[in-house]
Amino acid sequence: MADLHAAPPPEGGLPAWAVPRPLPPRIPELAEADLRRLAAAVAWRVAEPPPGGLPASALKACCDLHDVLTVCLDVHDNRWSPRRYADLFATYGTPIEAHGRELRGATVVDLGCGVVNPLGFGFLLLMLGARRCLAIEESPLANPARAARGLADLAASMLVDPAAIVGDRPIDRAELLANVASFDLARLTRGDLGGVDDARLRFAQTTGARMPLADGEADIVISQAVLEHVRELDDVLAEAARVTAPGGLGIHVIDATDHRAYEDPAVHPLDYLRAELQGEFLTLDLGDFRYHQNRLRPCQFPDRFAAHGFATLSLVPLRTVPVDAARRESFAEPFRALGLDDLAAGVALLVVRRDG
Repeated sequence: MADLHAAPPPEGGLPAWAVPRPLPPRIPELAEADLRRLAAAVAWRVAEPPPGGLPASALKACCDLHDVLTVCLDVHDNRWSPRRYADLFATYGTPIEAHGRELRGATVVDLGCGVVNPLGFGFLLLMLGARRCLAIEESPLANPARAARGLADLAASMLVDPAAIVGDRPIDRAELLANVASFDLARLTRGDLGGVDDARLRFAQTTGARMPLADGEADIVISQAVLEHVRELDDVLAEAARVTAPGGLGIHVIDATDHRAYEDPAVHPLDYLRAELQGEFLTLDLGDFRYHQNRLRPCQFPDRFAAHGFATLSLVPLRTVPVDAARRESFAEPFRALGLDDLAAGVALLVVRRDG
């Protein structure tokens, strides 16, 4: 199973085939420039070219940049990349089969699918044989046209190089295409979400406590780094129990670390457990936006699920964080009373089964 928060750059730099030759000269005065500002400047220059279009030399530079970015951005944190899909499939696909469920013909709920690429993983599961996927998110889509094009790109990736996403899983390309024959890939390529077969793949802007599904309709409910942000966790778990068929699976990645640490290395991944931060549910600042966390540790989730009729099949740490007894003394209760191993499990994969 993949660590969904590990996203190293390509080892050893760019492969030889991906490096434009010759590389343009370095510009020392721009070496420390903010990459976001440079990217924005390039984007606007290309989007609003001078009369007559970009000169040939500028076009070549942009093409070279495109080639470099195609390789360098194949990392987990890029929500459109093959690497991300591969990590997701490794993490969620393995437990489905390991615990005796079939993806083929299944109805899947992607709880908290996000607003950037909300339909991508569900579309991958449909290509692999799932019958239907419902993607649930409280906020509206960030960019519907980009979300549509992403589905077409994913279909192309699976047809050309499926091993980059699903490894050695046998793939019948004819079957893959048959599984998404009801989707209009040409419309998706043009950025039109009307190309989605919404009887099989649907985005629902709602909460996890109000899923638009009948009782027992879902075979598999998945979430990635969602449950740690839920204030009324029992409401969501009760709803998951309602919509999950007896014997159905829940597969949940829980990121129980202080999310400020992803932007600020000075923040310890467990800083938000400190005693001076009061309450189970916290609202903290992270760059340009605020986020919420309930501070529950992964080891505390099985009991919460059990109260709603789920049996825990496995709880596997995906990422551990350094913690010692001295740091634990600075934590609020009940975290101060937890064992060091329970605290060190920062990111974990929880697999549960709905009891009959």
